Amino acid sequence: MRFLNVPRYYFNLFNDVTIIDDEGVVLPSLDAARQQVFQSAAALIGKQISNQGRINPSHRIEVQDEGRQKVFTLKFADLIGK
Repeated sequence: MRFLNVPRYYFNLFNDVTIIDDEGVVLPSLDAARQQVFQSAAALIGKQISNQGRINPSHRIEVQDEGRQKVFTLKFADLIGK
C-alpha cells in the first residue's frame, strides 16, 4: 500500500562489494532517510568490527530519492571520526 506524497528512498551500499537498492524504503521525509542511513551504517560498522576487527572508513552509503538522484552520502569515516 502506498501513501500519497510519501517518498521512497534507496540506500546503495559501497563497501567491499557494491549493493544497489532496487526496492527502496518509503519514509516520510529526507530527515527520516538520514536517520535510517545512520542506523544502517552503525549496524554495518559493528558487524565489520566484530567479524574483521577493523573497518574501512572509505565505505559509504548513498541515499537516492524516487528520481534516483543522490540526496545524501554517509561515509563510514563520518561516524568513526576518521
